[in-house]
Amino acid sequence: MTEKRLYEVVNPSDVITFRATVVEAACIGDRLRPAWYFVKDVQTGDEPKIDNLEEEYEAIWKSADKLASYAEAYRSFMVGSRSERELLEEAVSRMTQDEAKAYRAQWHDKRRTSMNDICRQVWETAEKIASYEAEAA
Repeated sequence: MTEKRLYEVVNPSDVITFRATVVEAACIGDRLRPAWYFVKDVQTGDEPKIDNLEEEYEAIWKSADKLASYAEAYRSFMVGSRSERELLEEAVSRMTQDEAKAYRAQWHDKRRTSMNDICRQVWETAEKIASYEAEAA
């Protein structure tokens, strides 16, 4: 599996970060761009780009592994900077999955200022992706 890097959604309100591969971040960034949200690599400041974006979109729906990885990337969205994210990730690492989900939601509700609630929108997308069955190749 390719390394998941930390990315930031550049938007006028909340600092939002997420973990994804370069390919996933490029696709996610492409999907967010029409709403005037942009994605950049936290370490390099670069926008993730790939040459074969359309091919990747088509490949996602044919691979259970890709679907699971994209769902994980979308679930990883959170309001918070890199250092805040590290604190949250450390805290939830010692919790059950249900406790971690509840804690993340509480964290989100206390920090979110955007009326658009970008994170909740992408979390809903994550669940749709996760429920999708890969197409036969």
